Amino acid sequence: LRATSPEAVVSTQSTGTVSKFFSLTGFFSLVGLLRLYCLLGDYHMALSCIKHVQFKDKDMMALVPACQITANYYAGFAYFMIRKYANTIQLYQHILGYMQRTKQFFQNRSFQAEDINKKNDQMLALLAIANTFCPLRLDESVNIQIKEKQGEMVNRLQHD
Repeated sequence: LRATSPEAVVSTQSTGTVSKFFSLTGFFSLVGLLRLYCLLGDYHMALSCIKHVQFKDKDMMALVPACQITANYYAGFAYFMIRKYANTIQLYQHILGYMQRTKQFFQNRSFQAEDINKKNDQMLALLAIANTFCPLRLDESVNIQIKEKQGEMVNRLQHD
């Protein structure tokens, strides 16, 4: 991956290896920008960074599941903060369903299991709040998770 000039980099992109490297680096950079803008509170800019990213794209996201979870969490959070609750619900249902199906895979990676479980709980709480503001039909598996982990909070929100 040694190139002495921009022209050399462009000419090596036709091999596929370098172009895949650049596309993955660009993708992970966009996820990093998404996180940064969310932490800074600029939610519209966060969403504009990733407007061309396909969250259901198996190629990019499947390589690093922790990145997939993080990207979906921050995108859903940005949607939540700009009051696009239906988009939040759609994103979180997708990623929580994915996490439920691949739960045993994450539990085997002890260095990531704690962070992934924490993100799971955070997404369930935000999903429950978003569904209170914008009631939509949730998947049954996600609805069961919400009732197990956030049942008391949901009851308080619905009765107040």
